[in-house]
Amino acid sequence: QQVWQKTATLFGYAGDRPGLSILPELSLRGALEVEVGGISRPVTLCGPPEELDPTPCISVREVRLDNPDAYLDQDGAFHFVDHIGIESAVKLARLHRFVLPVSVGKKRLLAFEWLLYFERPEDLIFNGRSPGWRGPNLGVGVDHRDPARFIFTVSGAGGPFFAVVENPDLAGFEVVSRGGQGFAGATGSTGSTGSSGSECQSGGSGGEGGPGGEGGPGGDGGDLSVELACGPRGCGDALAVLERNIFSAAGPGGPGGQGGSGGQGGSGGAARAQTTHVDSDGNTVVDDPGCSAGSSGSAGPSGPNGPDGAPGHPGHTHFTVER
Repeated sequence: QQVWQKTATLFGYAGDRPGLSILPELSLRGALEVEVGGISRPVTLCGPPEELDPTPCISVREVRLDNPDAYLDQDGAFHFVDHIGIESAVKLARLHRFVLPVSVGKKRLLAFEWLLYFERPEDLIFNGRSPGWRGPNLGVGVDHRDPARFIFTVSGAGGPFFAVVENPDLAGFEVVSRGGQGFAGATGSTGSTGSSGSECQSGGSGGEGGPGGEGGPGGDGGDLSVELACGPRGCGDALAVLERNIFSAAGPGGPGGQGGSGGQGGSGGAARAQTTHVDSDGNTVVDDPGCSAGSSGSAGPSGPNGPDGAPGHPGHTHFTVER
């Protein structure tokens, strides 16, 4: 089940082979035999014209499959439609079986039947549309008149959305309206750059980064109205499970903004070369000893991160049971 795309895929399973596979084509030629008055032997579907087989047979045009999820090709093989709408899947769930009636000459002769089992669908989690927005209000119908499975219909937030859940999977399936997470706080400003050192002097230290902004508040969860329909045997412990798994949730607060980075240290001053002269006696006299270049200043510390925003509040969930 692709609950958000509102589609489903049919797979086949054979007990003697592991895993699932796309349902194969199945030929009715030879498998379907019909007794016809005036012909001593049962007849089956005609083969392709190039076989030039004169044996009495039934034209494929006389055979009809009364199921929109299967079709018969010109060679007498029927195929399953791999992808179906989720509403068609829900109809199959209510029928318990995949039934393929076969009619020949406008007379229904037989029906193939396969048991159905629905894989656990993805949870239906509805979030606020934008940061800090309230979660959507939802109407949730839960049909448990079939004691083997639950059929969920969720209206609101662009629905309806459908999901079929088998009994063993119910405890792990959730329907939630959750508020949107709050906005992230703004990043703090970058610290100022330290002053450059004068000749032979070290550069100044960089300034401290600014503090990060506070995260925005989370959105409130939406309200849910849940209607549970049960069969003659009642709901059993289903209501208790659904009360845990269908709920409104607060949106988390937005994360605090990152503190600004510290400013870059100022560059050190340039070096000054030594200067000398030679006196009248031929001696070298140092006029200026010069100096080495100044070191760069240290970078400033980063600013503190901003605090996270406050979470929202859950909405209300109301259950009604139809027995």
